[in-house]
Amino acid sequence: MNRRHFLTGCAALGVGVGASIYGKVFYRAGTFSDAGEQAKSTFYGQSTEPEWLLDKETGQHVINPNYMVRHSVCLQCHGECGLRAKVNRKTGKLERLQGNPYHPNTLIDYKDMNIPVVDTANTPGTLCARGNAGLQTAYDPYRLTVPLKRSGPRGSNKWVPIEWEKLIDEVVNGGKIFADTGDEASQNLEIKGFRALYEKRDEWIDDNNHDLGRVSNKLVIQSGRIVKTRKDFQTRFAKSFGTVNNYEHTNICELSHHIATSAVYTGHNNFKADLCESEFVLYWGTAPGEANFPMQTLGKYSAEARSKGCKIAVIDPVLPRTITDDPNMFWLAPRPGTDGAIAMGMISWIIEHNRHNTDFLSYPNQSSAKNAGETCFTDASYLIITDETHPNFGKFITSSEAALRDSKDSVVINLSGIPELAEKCVKAMLDYSGNVNGIGVATAFHLLKTSASDYSLEYYADISGVRVDDIVNLADEFTKHGRKASTEFYRGIAQHPNGYYTGFAINQLNVLIGNLNWSGGGSLGGGGFPYDKGVYDLTAIPSLVPAQFGIKITREDGFRYEDSTEFKTKVARGEPPYPAKRPWFPFTKDIFSDILPSALEGYPYTADILLWHMCTPLYSAPGMGKEDIIRGICDPTKIPLIIASDIVVSDTSMYADYIIPDITYLERYVQHPMLEATMVKGTAVRYPVIEPLTGKNQAGQHFCLETFFIDIASKLNMAGFGKNAIPDSNGTLWPLEKMEDYYLKGTANVAYSGTPVSDATEDDIKIAGLEDYQKKYSSSLKSDEWRKVLFLMSRGGRFEPVTTRRNGTQLKNQFNNRIRMYNEKIAQGLNSFTGERFSGTALWQPSLTMMGKKVDELDQGKGMDFTILTRKSALQTQSRLSSNSFIREIQPTNWAEINTEDGKALGLKTGDSVWVETVEGRRRCEVKLRDGVAPGVISFIVGYGHWGYGATDIDIGGKRIKGSKIRAAGINLNPIMRLDPDVWGMPLMDPIGGSSSFFNTRAKIIKA
Repeated sequence: MNRRHFLTGCAALGVGVGASIYGKVFYRAGTFSDAGEQAKSTFYGQSTEPEWLLDKETGQHVINPNYMVRHSVCLQCHGECGLRAKVNRKTGKLERLQGNPYHPNTLIDYKDMNIPVVDTANTPGTLCARGNAGLQTAYDPYRLTVPLKRSGPRGSNKWVPIEWEKLIDEVVNGGKIFADTGDEASQNLEIKGFRALYEKRDEWIDDNNHDLGRVSNKLVIQSGRIVKTRKDFQTRFAKSFGTVNNYEHTNICELSHHIATSAVYTGHNNFKADLCESEFVLYWGTAPGEANFPMQTLGKYSAEARSKGCKIAVIDPVLPRTITDDPNMFWLAPRPGTDGAIAMGMISWIIEHNRHNTDFLSYPNQSSAKNAGETCFTDASYLIITDETHPNFGKFITSSEAALRDSKDSVVINLSGIPELAEKCVKAMLDYSGNVNGIGVATAFHLLKTSASDYSLEYYADISGVRVDDIVNLADEFTKHGRKASTEFYRGIAQHPNGYYTGFAINQLNVLIGNLNWSGGGSLGGGGFPYDKGVYDLTAIPSLVPAQFGIKITREDGFRYEDSTEFKTKVARGEPPYPAKRPWFPFTKDIFSDILPSALEGYPYTADILLWHMCTPLYSAPGMGKEDIIRGICDPTKIPLIIASDIVVSDTSMYADYIIPDITYLERYVQHPMLEATMVKGTAVRYPVIEPLTGKNQAGQHFCLETFFIDIASKLNMAGFGKNAIPDSNGTLWPLEKMEDYYLKGTANVAYSGTPVSDATEDDIKIAGLEDYQKKYSSSLKSDEWRKVLFLMSRGGRFEPVTTRRNGTQLKNQFNNRIRMYNEKIAQGLNSFTGERFSGTALWQPSLTMMGKKVDELDQGKGMDFTILTRKSALQTQSRLSSNSFIREIQPTNWAEINTEDGKALGLKTGDSVWVETVEGRRRCEVKLRDGVAPGVISFIVGYGHWGYGATDIDIGGKRIKGSKIRAAGINLNPIMRLDPDVWGMPLMDPIGGSSSFFNTRAKIIKA
């Protein structure tokens, strides 16, 4: 290209106006001339040296002596992919991230553990755009490195640095610790610190209601994406302290998915397709390669599957980018929240046309199934009591009730029509309804069949906004491939008030064709090598005096409202026991979105100390960013002490009293088992690839969550911390005085599980720059364990060989147990607001409020014709997106995305400014018209529209730090999402699965 053509092209692109300003730039670009300092390399510009050097004589790679190559684990999303870090040995700075070739997420044919690290130099694994941007998470210019204490009212964003030891002293001992803030609301308050609660861990919150547990429960720990051993570390502290209120974020992510899946496959909460060998895969509310996890792995598997002719269909109101014009890919857009109608319609058609796997479903025990060549069995033929007058209505009839023998064993009808013990029967009748010993019963299969046939296909199609032929074609295709088909779902299904029932129904599709454990079918994963027990017992807390007791502040995890003192007292007084003041969730846990409203309302009790870790509920939980919630948080009499553990001042931590600077995933530890999609057994090992950027306490430990817990525990002399904290397999007690004392033992457990791994070689240690690591932390392990621990660190974990995925037509790692078509436990549950019984079988139910009101009818007649949906982009890293300019520059903002025809009807075009208005508030944003959005839908990508994370000005020590408009760009509609009209501050919720709804808020669009 000559200069004339180059400049002509620039003018055509609209840059000619700036010629007077940029003329010299254009001239040098067009003439390829230099200005300023010349680049180090003609070809590579200012790039750094390569970490690997090629020996020309041997043709082998060697490590560049100026660099280290370390293998750890990413956390830019929950994919937990293995990463390879290039670290400058002189500066200690991270310069590049790639994929770890030993980790199953990063390569379909990943490397064997026994291959020397140097031999993988030219075959790194892949890392997605999110993962590559992790450097900017670590080196965010807005990162906190010292502790902060507020110097004004809560939420004023005025802070002063505070010495670590002073912070520990204040939060432990309490008192008038805010007298120096100038805040009239808190300067005279006598604050209860950790000591005040801990020393009363044997006293009741309420002497008249022991359900509430001990005073120590008034410490509430609310965490975001805290995973595996780090969550276990937090749990260790909570257990030792004596609080039951120890949370992670699951209910704003995919909780009903986990509950609906574990209700079918006991002990497992994730069913994944064997995508690479499947012939047909149906996704609901998720898409391979864009969302779900591990995202990049599923993207690779999807491409591999399509190359072999696999058909992939996605049911979602928004077209995912992974669906192309390939004739083997399909997109079906239902009305939001109606996926369950499609699933039940498919079940109805499959059963009616005898397309289910009758033989598989008829084996009632593992022995008979195995003898028939099956890998597992179901309770499809088990008999359930259907007589509503019977005291055990909804339960499996027992052998005692059937007059077979005096036991609680389950009963089936054998092929001769005679009742028989399920464990003894070779093959049972599948579709039966009748009487046994005078008791009305029916099989689980019969109940499913009846439930599915309650409505016609026309009704299901009308409800969901699809055609009857769509339902029929999906059911037909799904059952054409024997066991080489599967279906799975995720957040788009789970985060509705009917998320559990819809998820349970989708899971039954897999049960009907018997695809689990078969190549091309489905898998529950290979699990991991245990990290919590082995040569050390990380679960044990020596000398612990049990104090952890009582109902969680969110009333969950096994506690039934009907068993509470509150319920019994109402009944005794002759008062209607329903509704409870706030809902109870006995079948689920981690009700993250109800922690703040419950604490602020004081039901069932108040919180004295709230610790936020790595979470921002005001941004991420539906409706939590509303003014009344924020007013409650800003009132220090409601929750007297709020501490945040964060890497920056976030949308939520800006309302804390203290902020503990935390470390990023590139500076910390964890052991994480493999996710189910890879189908192999393995445990990844995260360890610091760089020295943490935070400061240190007087003991030389970096500021972080673990150091905070350890120092609090030390002040209080808590069990499980300090000198004699962790027992090894011989009973010897080891100290827990720094985080390495805990996490390195977890790695040792992985290394010695079963057959111990090899020892690290000198070359392994040199490449990873671990020469001084053993010396630095020698007291954390036995001397003979170090080489095996360093071997795992040098490879980023321990993973089975790729050849262990399959064994002929079956998968190697199998679930050889009972699959549930009917869940008796759920069937015995009652809604704590209405007293209505839940269903143990799959059914279609629209989204309801806690009081049973139809969500779709709440805002009728208000002109709210749209439904808001969140969406996850492959270029989105949740909160980290603020600092990750590598990917934010590709898409600097988000929009309210609507269907093209909807936009035209409103007189809108892409880029127009609009108001999105709900009953909870309004937000201004730009609109984007898109054919790939279903009519009546507003879709927005989460991760934009922050008011924290560097988006807002803050004052630290009297110095004003300006916020970045770039970080504030875009819109977040979570704060204006619909709340339940009968429960203060609570989003629309799934009463069984516990998910908060992100997909049921009605809205109107008004041109600004």
